[in-house]
Amino acid sequence: MEIFKRPFEGEPETREVSTADGQTEYHVTVKELTPLRARLADIADVLFGIYVTGLLIALFLNDPHQDWAAVVTAALFFGCYWKARSGLRDSFRKQTKLRLNAEHLAVWQSGGWVCFDRKLPHRFGILQHDYAPMEKLKVEFERQKAAMKRKVLFRKPYYGDSFIVCLDYLGQRQDLVTVYGRKEASAVVARLQACDEIIESRSRQGRGAPIDPADQWGHQPGDLETSASSTLH
Repeated sequence: MEIFKRPFEGEPETREVSTADGQTEYHVTVKELTPLRARLADIADVLFGIYVTGLLIALFLNDPHQDWAAVVTAALFFGCYWKARSGLRDSFRKQTKLRLNAEHLAVWQSGGWVCFDRKLPHRFGILQHDYAPMEKLKVEFERQKAAMKRKVLFRKPYYGDSFIVCLDYLGQRQDLVTVYGRKEASAVVARLQACDEIIESRSRQGRGAPIDPADQWGHQPGDLETSASSTLH
């Protein structure tokens, strides 16, 4: 049996929408952790684990005979905790909305849409977070201090594992989304590039990734469209 994957399966959530004027628009919703939210999620996970452990200890102390009912209750309680961990982490994810159509790329920031002309030269990419070098220096300094006391120090990197999804817009950096995790950031860039290329192919410029045979038609003599879109990378 053959299973066909839809172009926009998985994260980030992507919807193809037809606007009132008949244009195709892609709505991309990014739900990912930022470095600060990742740190808070880890702290919440530890605190929640301590709370559950305390409840289990209290349960066994109140039942010195430790009968099967207590063991089963403890197992069910721990199972619910393990299931709830992913949901707890998901609750810290930040949502960012982006929209792409033939005319504009827009990102929702600070309560309003920030728009960029999609026909101007542009491309998407990822950069390591600006605070990553400072975090690395700080951790190295603390590690050396710990080594002098014959201690081992481990600090989980947050900014070092965080990346900024950027729009290179006429050679200028425009930050779109901050994402904790290279894999997650790469998925956002790949999705934006895919939407952009499909829009480009549908503009009948002979470039981009066609998903319909008609998308591969270039301009024909007598076409009224004369504006040229930028080449995407």
